[in-house]
Amino acid sequence: KEFPNLYDLLSITLAAVFGIGLMQSIQTPCIYKWGAEKGRMMIFLVAGLVVLAGGLIYLLFSNMNINIFTPELLNNLETFLPLILLILIIIEYYISYKISYRIYKKKEL
Repeated sequence: KEFPNLYDLLSITLAAVFGIGLMQSIQTPCIYKWGAEKGRMMIFLVAGLVVLAGGLIYLLFSNMNINIFTPELLNNLETFLPLILLILIIIEYYISYKISYRIYKKKEL
């Protein structure tokens, strides 16, 4: 049985953190906007819409026979995956912070 190397473990860990962070970055503005009870329902709605949009984009590319995952792209993605995921994590939390701050300021006024 082959064990994953440190690079693979880092990539898997950052991908999991990105997924969890995405849910948290959706959750925080929803709770500020609609409160705890309605916010929970809206979290599932928004998360469902994100998954639906991703699935529709995938189907659109599949039906048009567009392959965006060329061997060169996959090679570069494999090389820079931890860095890309780290940058995406920072961006998603920054966007969530900005949205939450704007919602909170509007409620405060």
